[in-house]
Amino acid sequence: MQLNKQLIIIYWISLCIIFSSTPLFAKEKLRLKFATLAPKTLGWALQIRNILIPAFYEATDRNVSIKWYWGGLKGDDSDYIELMKQGELDGSALAGHGVILACPEMAALELPFLFQNYDEVDYVRGHMFGKFNKLAEKRGYKILFWGDQDFDQIYTTNQKIQTINDFKNVTFAGGNQFIEKLLFETIGAEQIPVRTLNISSSIRQKKANAYIGPALWVVGSQLYTSFQYITPIKIRYSPAALVITQKAWRKIPSKYYHRIQSIFDKKGNIFHENIRIDSKRALMAMEKYGLDSIEISPDNLSIIKERCHSVWNESVTKLFPEKILNEIQDHLTAFRNRH
Repeated sequence: MQLNKQLIIIYWISLCIIFSSTPLFAKEKLRLKFATLAPKTLGWALQIRNILIPAFYEATDRNVSIKWYWGGLKGDDSDYIELMKQGELDGSALAGHGVILACPEMAALELPFLFQNYDEVDYVRGHMFGKFNKLAEKRGYKILFWGDQDFDQIYTTNQKIQTINDFKNVTFAGGNQFIEKLLFETIGAEQIPVRTLNISSSIRQKKANAYIGPALWVVGSQLYTSFQYITPIKIRYSPAALVITQKAWRKIPSKYYHRIQSIFDKKGNIFHENIRIDSKRALMAMEKYGLDSIEISPDNLSIIKERCHSVWNESVTKLFPEKILNEIQDHLTAFRNRH
């Protein structure tokens, strides 16, 4: 009789083990949906796939996965913001325009000729990431990672840009952002306001003959075949960001929060370094293809910079509080004084 009881107990324990390991009893893993304009096999997307996604999975013990929509499959940055508001996307990897939609105060980072190099960008990022993240949280987002789109270059089909007067002969495709529109007006250029996904067709259909943007995008969209000149004057810095909605963030077990941020901090430098290498390679590839890199004399560059500075004054209070710009400048001054 005692033996029978023991057999029954063993039988029920065995059943519990079997059933608890089946999908019916397994704990369902969280699956999030993210989108980006970046083509799956190029530049930013490669670094996201090779660095950020494995880091995220490591931090969450692979209990949180991400379904990605690459290459503009879900539209552009404006669409991603709307889809996140509607709950149809949990997050996205945003370029400059999308970053500003999620956190308008970050528009201050895109002021023309604000930064001189990436060392300055990295210094400001180290001091202001937390502030921008808190501002984004007030709008329902969390910035998981602040990356770089690029120091954007000027590309033209048939016009060399060497002086401020040369801008009178170009028409830029783009200009949906306030700062970008103001920049074009300030330098005396024409513009055709189009969304990101329509820039390529506008150039190819000769509705516009110029573009300001990152080298990786020009290569990835094969726009370089339409251009003849590059003017690499680092006219503006554009941020990029991996953003998640607060609603989706709260679905992730809280025990992973610190681990996610910590591992992104560790992998961030590798990501930045690789993207910058890729951008340099993209510029070199375009020059090898036959695009002419146009040099601007120091005097002419000073004139262009001076003209563009009025964009700073016009943007303050309309896009971001003056204290944000002041804080960025304070950090830049501290960095420059040391270097």
